[in-house]
Amino acid sequence: KAGDVVTPGRQRRWGRTLIVGGKVALSVVLLAVAVFMYRGFRDQLAAGPGYRTDHLLMMSFDTSLLRYTDAQSAQFFKDVADRAREVPGVVNVSMATSVPMSNSVGIEPVVPEGYQFPAGKENAAVLASRIDERYFGIMGLTILRGRDFAVDDAGDAPKVAIVNETFARHYWPNQDPIGRRFRLARDQSWVQVVGLAKTSKYLFILEPPTEFVYFPYRQRRVEEMVMVVQS
Repeated sequence: KAGDVVTPGRQRRWGRTLIVGGKVALSVVLLAVAVFMYRGFRDQLAAGPGYRTDHLLMMSFDTSLLRYTDAQSAQFFKDVADRAREVPGVVNVSMATSVPMSNSVGIEPVVPEGYQFPAGKENAAVLASRIDERYFGIMGLTILRGRDFAVDDAGDAPKVAIVNETFARHYWPNQDPIGRRFRLARDQSWVQVVGLAKTSKYLFILEPPTEFVYFPYRQRRVEEMVMVVQS
């Protein structure tokens, strides 16, 4: 108000008009952004996570706490899953190193065959999980092409993997990923793709399409696993 005393009337009115106009313009922009964000969130939520969320019970195990050997860990995971299947009301049981929307999702550095990385980059760190042959069925995940894992995908069998659509589209665009290979950066071993899975959500419901790779858990030493029970 002190400024009003010394400011000429026209300048004062122009100043107020500019301030009010700026506030209105900013409000319109914020409103438009909010509407677009709301629509995007609504569509993402309506689409769902891409996997089953009902009638699932989960329990985690860590055999390193008992200093189990690799053989003892493998036998334990088999026994606990077999015993869980005998519980009344249980439809099926699966074992996995991680489940969606958890902080235990792993990361695997890989080198896709035929893909040229930019200078200074030697591999791609992608989200990964190690699962058994029942995981896709229990979680309601879709395999678009190829096959699911089998009990025979064990330690002495050729290494295999299932990749999702986003991974295949990025590293092998316009190509059939079945039969393609990638190398594991940690030990330089080759892995052959045997299945193509539909992209779902892995870390949070509003994440963009994310690359993901599934491995059969029997082909690598594991000490921490999650038992997923469908009731």
